[in-house]
Amino acid sequence: MDKSEIKSKKEENLIGSSVLAFFLVGALIVIIFQLFQAFNNEPIVGWYFYFNIIGYTWGLFFVSMLLFFTIKNLIE
Repeated sequence: MDKSEIKSKKEENLIGSSVLAFFLVGALIVIIFQLFQAFNNEPIVGWYFYFNIIGYTWGLFFVSMLLFFTIKNLIE
């Protein structure tokens, strides 16, 4: 691999990580919005409320972790 090919691969990695970070921030905003909506809406049944809260919280955790590592990759 020559220097131009290495530089091209680094630029591709930077663009891909930037796009991924953009989409993860969007997903994070949607999950936070849905989590607040789950607290404000009356659930159909009791277990539905708890499933929403637990599911959105786990989704928030995993998306936050992916976003953290993506931003860490962008900084390096």
